[in-house]
Amino acid sequence: MANTRKAVEEQYDRIVSTFEAIPLDGSISVLTGRNGSGKSLIRQQLSFRVKRKEEGKRVAHASMEQRTGLHSHMGGLGCMFRDNEATPTSLNTISFMDKAIGYVENYGGYLVLDEIEVGCGEETLLGVVAWLNKELRPRIKNTMGCMIITHSRQVVENVDYDHWFNLDGLETAEAWLGRSIEAVDLDALKKDADDLFHFVRQNMKKSN
Repeated sequence: MANTRKAVEEQYDRIVSTFEAIPLDGSISVLTGRNGSGKSLIRQQLSFRVKRKEEGKRVAHASMEQRTGLHSHMGGLGCMFRDNEATPTSLNTISFMDKAIGYVENYGGYLVLDEIEVGCGEETLLGVVAWLNKELRPRIKNTMGCMIITHSRQVVENVDYDHWFNLDGLETAEAWLGRSIEAVDLDALKKDADDLFHFVRQNMKKSN
């Protein structure tokens, strides 16, 4: 069933409250939620909170937007942010994460690792999580912290994190892991995502 106006408003409120609750104190947060629930919007908007906290700092992210975007403002250098065609998708994922971690390690700011499971089989993903558990905390020690966005049960079950956030109203990781899995109506998914997008855009125009 597609969202009603009330459901869209409730989802928008959940996005806003989650956005404001994510700590910028050097800790590690996990953000989950169904497709089209607003996770990428939170990632995109976090830069405003980071800049308010410390002028000149930014959000470094490893995301599909980074990997597939045209980066036209960079001219020919934009290809540097695209996947290497000769490298497996999983290794591209790891490489992008390492570069993003390296940026905040050197320059500060906030780190977002968006869908770290992209292209990874279960065995590889467990290796990625083990690598993160070893590398992430010491490398972001003097930064504003990190948010890991994921759809993966393996990630939630195994990654080392401090704070849990979910855009479907599930208060704990245990509730999310134990939820009932049902097939999504793809037409409803598209409509819900479109409705939320337009509602968010209208509210941004009002705030400006």
